[in-house]
Amino acid sequence: MTRKKTAAEATESNAAAKRPAKRKPSSSSGKSAPSAKPATIRDRVLGLQSIPKEQIVPDPDNPKIHTPQQSAALAAGLQEIGFTGALLVRKLDAKRFALLDGHERLGHFADGESIRCLLTDLTAEEARKLIATYDTIGRMAGIDTEKLASLVKDVTFDAVELQQLVDKVLAGVDDLVGSAASEPTDAEHVELDAEADEEEGSDESADLADSFRILITCVDEAQQMKLLERFEKEGLECRALIV
Repeated sequence: MTRKKTAAEATESNAAAKRPAKRKPSSSSGKSAPSAKPATIRDRVLGLQSIPKEQIVPDPDNPKIHTPQQSAALAAGLQEIGFTGALLVRKLDAKRFALLDGHERLGHFADGESIRCLLTDLTAEEARKLIATYDTIGRMAGIDTEKLASLVKDVTFDAVELQQLVDKVLAGVDDLVGSAASEPTDAEHVELDAEADEEEGSDESADLADSFRILITCVDEAQQMKLLERFEKEGLECRALIV
């Protein structure tokens, strides 16, 4: 004998019949899985703050070498255009801030003057990583001289230092040519002299002769080859180095 369904059972049965069937996951291999989201870049800047110059502590391990030519060009730019950026710092204590970027710019401000700074929350170790790579990465960029020429074709600089800087770049000569930043260290001088001795063999006259050299830093390989070809045409003995 068949048992009759109760009212509650009948209601549940009708509701189940009306539910849409669950779709099974597709087994097709033609569809690719959704791409992973790019990693979020952490914002390490706490804010913009005006800090008195005497409270900003330059980093003694800052590896950048500032030449008189660069200092003069920077001073000219600050006078003609103004200060349009900010120094980069991290807090040491209530009244001291460690300078991460902007060492040369700091020197152009007067004592007692407040300077606009970007305050970061970097640790001491992270700060060293930043100082070691910040300007190094920037130096990897090249310059499109055609775009630069188009950019300044109707521009007149009041400061001769700025005009000379642009003219040098347009002429294919980097501003670091002949600068202290491009000069080899004492250890590099020894290495270069040893290489020269190997090439010249046991010629004692070569050992006695004075040797005057310059080391030119190029923005890229194309400029290196251009300068090499130019110097060879001028009768200069030179060779290309990648360091």
